[in-house]
Amino acid sequence: MKVLAVDDSITILQIIKDTLSAENFDVETATNGAEALSKYAKIRPDIVTLDVSMPLMDGYETLSKILNFDKNAKVIMITATEYWPVVERCLARGAVGYISKPFRKEDLINTINDPWHSVDKNIVTLFSLACNKISSSLQKIFPFVVSVELKKIEVSSQPANQISTNTNGSTIIAVEHIQEKLELKIPSTSLGFINEIVGQMRVLVLSHINSEHAKTLVRKSTYNNINEIDATKEFFYTIHSKFFSTIGDISGHILNIELIQQYDDTTSYDSFAQVIKGNYEIIVDNIRFPIETQLWSNSSFVSPRRM
Repeated sequence: MKVLAVDDSITILQIIKDTLSAENFDVETATNGAEALSKYAKIRPDIVTLDVSMPLMDGYETLSKILNFDKNAKVIMITATEYWPVVERCLARGAVGYISKPFRKEDLINTINDPWHSVDKNIVTLFSLACNKISSSLQKIFPFVVSVELKKIEVSSQPANQISTNTNGSTIIAVEHIQEKLELKIPSTSLGFINEIVGQMRVLVLSHINSEHAKTLVRKSTYNNINEIDATKEFFYTIHSKFFSTIGDISGHILNIELIQQYDDTTSYDSFAQVIKGNYEIIVDNIRFPIETQLWSNSSFVSPRRM
């Protein structure tokens, strides 16, 4: 796979090149937007990593010109937190993902390997924006530093025929109908919680977290005066409420979250038009807690109304 890394920092470029070359990627570099455009036309890379903040021609302008040249270009933005409003514009313009600085080498490799190429860009944009928007609002609720990062997303919907696409180990399945009742399973070592979202869409949300991680999370939270299950439930209710009010605001849906309950795997649910599976990390005081969330909706999420 050919990668074009674009950044005005020679140090960042060297880190990207060394990291990806060790994984057998063919890496070219560019230190500004003009050089990036020239090299893109020459080598036609499979993936571009593009710094948001560059002099003369910034990341957004460079992205726009790359997409004008090749509408199918796959561009991943790289940015520091303070430039997030620009990243929102880049995702809306057509970037397929982003990496936050400072990044871990494994995050860079995983994003390059699976930057959600085959998933509807509108879904990626919608959920990426929601994660980042709630991260800032969560700082006002909790007495610790907390953020949410989307790591992977899979979408099942209703096209004419069943499709299975493998992209570097990632499988995305689309089916015409999910006829049988949903019988949801979570690992026996996890705590699961489910919400129903009502309004212009009906959505079921199941989130689960490893029980040991839940204990650590509770110890760091303000809920340590109640039992572990109730404390984790309160935490997820807060996350779900913020996430779906943000989803509704971006997409134009009116969504109201119902009370959360602990998931009971003996219950089955009616079939839905769209299933979205997301892998996230809740980051609390630099400790990462892997979360899996599954969403079943009775209609497809629409394109974001605004970014």
